[in-house]
Amino acid sequence: MNIRHRSLLAGFCLLVLTASAGAAEGPKVKGEYQYSPGLDNTMLFLQGDVLIRLGADGVTEKERRQLGAKYVRIAERAKYFVALSDSPKAVVTLDKKTLKPIREQALTYPRLMDLTLHPKLPVSYVAVKFDIKAPSFRVIVFDEESGEAREPRGFFGTWVCVHPTGTYLVTGHKDIYQRGTNFFINPDWKLHSMPEYGNIDLLITYALDDKGMPTFMDLKSKAGGNGSGIRMSANGERVSYLSVVGTPMFSGNLGGFDPLDLQKLPVTYATKDRASTEDLAYHPSLPLCASPGQGSAVFFHQEKGTVEERLDKPVKFTKVHRVWFSPDGKNVVLDGELDGVRALRSLPLKLSPAEATLAGKGTGPVADNSAKVKAAMQRARREIDQKLDPVQAARDKAADWLKLNNVFGPDHKIVTDQLDVIDKEIAAGRNVHMIFGRSLMKSGLSTHMCIWNGVFIPLPLTAAQDKTYDFPKLTLVKQPANKAGWRLSEPKAQLSGLKIAKSDGLDGTQKITGTVQYNRLDAEPAYYALKIEYIVNGSLVTNYHQMGEYLIKSEGEIAFEFLPVFTDKRTHKGPLPVFVELVTFATPERRSGTAIASNTIGQIVVVKAP
Repeated sequence: MNIRHRSLLAGFCLLVLTASAGAAEGPKVKGEYQYSPGLDNTMLFLQGDVLIRLGADGVTEKERRQLGAKYVRIAERAKYFVALSDSPKAVVTLDKKTLKPIREQALTYPRLMDLTLHPKLPVSYVAVKFDIKAPSFRVIVFDEESGEAREPRGFFGTWVCVHPTGTYLVTGHKDIYQRGTNFFINPDWKLHSMPEYGNIDLLITYALDDKGMPTFMDLKSKAGGNGSGIRMSANGERVSYLSVVGTPMFSGNLGGFDPLDLQKLPVTYATKDRASTEDLAYHPSLPLCASPGQGSAVFFHQEKGTVEERLDKPVKFTKVHRVWFSPDGKNVVLDGELDGVRALRSLPLKLSPAEATLAGKGTGPVADNSAKVKAAMQRARREIDQKLDPVQAARDKAADWLKLNNVFGPDHKIVTDQLDVIDKEIAAGRNVHMIFGRSLMKSGLSTHMCIWNGVFIPLPLTAAQDKTYDFPKLTLVKQPANKAGWRLSEPKAQLSGLKIAKSDGLDGTQKITGTVQYNRLDAEPAYYALKIEYIVNGSLVTNYHQMGEYLIKSEGEIAFEFLPVFTDKRTHKGPLPVFVELVTFATPERRSGTAIASNTIGQIVVVKAP
């Protein structure tokens, strides 16, 4: 070998040593495997019929055992393992010492998807595929002591995570539905039909009773797009839905949801263009999470979503497939390719002295949250009832408002009489608009009370507005209203901060202008417009401010412009309730078929005399 070749070889070896420095190597990865927490600060590596127990750093082998059969999932109890066998399909408890089956329950389903254990009860949860039509996946409850299994009604999920207190669990449900049929003609002029499919991607929270049985709590639709799993933080405060297109859909980012309030906007982990949306790991004791990046891992603050630099000795991998944190919390473990070898490797984390001390203590006990779960269930039930029957929910709010705000008290005849009027209007499918004179209200201000498209909206006049309003002070009038509109079950945006220009002295001959704030809840394209509605001379007036096919920003301000109140045949003087909503059209031409795609907000506008 000549000097030049020896120099190149020495340089290559130095490069390899430099790339590998700081990366402790664990088991080689070949094919399907499971890597999950075991007891006593260890990790379990399962591949076929081999189970390897790894140490606190996540990669150092402490024990290797031959299971005697192949398993696809395994979890550990103090005296036995719980495992899923794929051939034959079954859930099995294995004696820790002999590895012989203790109890076994056959699971005659097409696929076994996931396994997790209740933290306090001898109960396992097994996600299975049970049908080819949506919903295709459900969760089986396995009693580890009796060997019996149950199929609770309405218990759906492709993946399962249980809160560390055992008070509730979260499932992720990925499915496909047929949304329609397309037709095409091939070169021989034959007509063929082709089904079109759409994704179902759900996060679902279930409360667990003292026997580990589930009760539905809450559901988040469109939690991602084309899901691949879920992850829960060690303290149970966050849960993430992993998917191909991210959360919100097509954002390229991941979200950390509050499992007890899935409707709350999640913490955003900005993985777009820097990390994967198909994997995430939560740290066992620090508010830290990580996702596979381009040749390394990308770290985020669990609650703030900010990107953090956490590698003490960075190593550039050819590719990173998966990421975890070691049981001791001091390392990140990567399933990565390095020097042509795919294996589990751990890298030390950059931690402050306080963080290192906290990481060494482990997760520790999580405080009892049963009262919080009960309150969350009650809130979720109210929200679900409101979604299923928003008009009834609005009617109930109107009843409470009447009892609290009239000057005669909650049991006065004014309450029962006006509720009868409201009920008749609702039964006829109409919106409700009432005007209360100032002497009927505790506030001493004339007030418009409306139920508009299933939303309760009280609109008291300001003191300045009321002084210019000569409405009789002891009078109550029901104004004619229109038919209630149709609302999407899942809103596209949340509106707030409605500001109409010159609202205390609007020139009815001029266009209505102003702004409204929005938070986007769904990035799916639609034919969007802002709609304004109000009633003048007993007739409903509807105008649209046309928008594009996308709400481009996740939040922002919409400046609008609507037609004037006055026309040749229409005039008005004084306070006028106006209502603004985001709507979508059924067709690109935007001619008919609108659906309400946001909440409804209202404002009093005082129109000057013509």
